[in-house]
Amino acid sequence: LVQIYQSLEHNTPVIVLLSEKSGDTYAMQYAIVSHIDAEQNKITLCNPNNGTVDYTLEQFIAATRFENHKEKSIRERVALAVGSWARNTAIFVKTTNE
Repeated sequence: LVQIYQSLEHNTPVIVLLSEKSGDTYAMQYAIVSHIDAEQNKITLCNPNNGTVDYTLEQFIAATRFENHKEKSIRERVALAVGSWARNTAIFVKTTNE
């Protein structure tokens, strides 16, 4: 969370892999962290399925660890087992002069 906050302070995006509810099911997808406010216990994500969504820090951590749903599909379990998906994945964008 500290690295995400620091990256956003420098106006550089952070992309995270998370488990997000879509209808009655959960799916793994990438989202862009657009804002974090620890004092307000809020982190804002932009994603292709649900637009802009606010999470509490606890909800965000559960989603990036894929702990927010227990019934993972075979596809999700295999992807986690072979390393196609990894918990707590964050992609930081940096400019060449940093």
